[in-house]
Amino acid sequence: MSYNHLQGTRKHLVEQLTFFDEQHPIFLDTYFQEYSKERQQVDKLLRDYIAALEQILTRDDEGLEEALQSITLLGSCVTITYLDDGFQEEYTIVYPTEADPDQGRISFLSPLGKHLLLASAGDEIMINSPSSQYQVRVDRIKFSYLGEFAAV
Repeated sequence: MSYNHLQGTRKHLVEQLTFFDEQHPIFLDTYFQEYSKERQQVDKLLRDYIAALEQILTRDDEGLEEALQSITLLGSCVTITYLDDGFQEEYTIVYPTEADPDQGRISFLSPLGKHLLLASAGDEIMINSPSSQYQVRVDRIKFSYLGEFAAV
């Protein structure tokens, strides 16, 4: 990754951090009007995500580049293998407003997205969706810097 690309990526991650730091309660209220177990789980996920971003952003460029290929962030393209049949798929983890399943862009609030956000390469994860339960392995992570930050 070039120096300029890493600087743009770092700026993008700072903008994500700023958004969630400033808009955390509003974001939760937008997607979870009632206090529920799911809201608590997403609140914890967001707090963990903020902490991970803060830690990643303290790294030098080499450390940042390593993190971008080892931990799933918003904007990461993740290759997973379904362990029951060996089928592979690739998804980009995005904000709910940017989700487009037909293009492989899944919200981090979706059942799969919640489990993939902050996952590491090599992790095996049990996914509980409303209709089924299945296990996947994270095979590859590549951050896909997409330009300007657009959360909502």
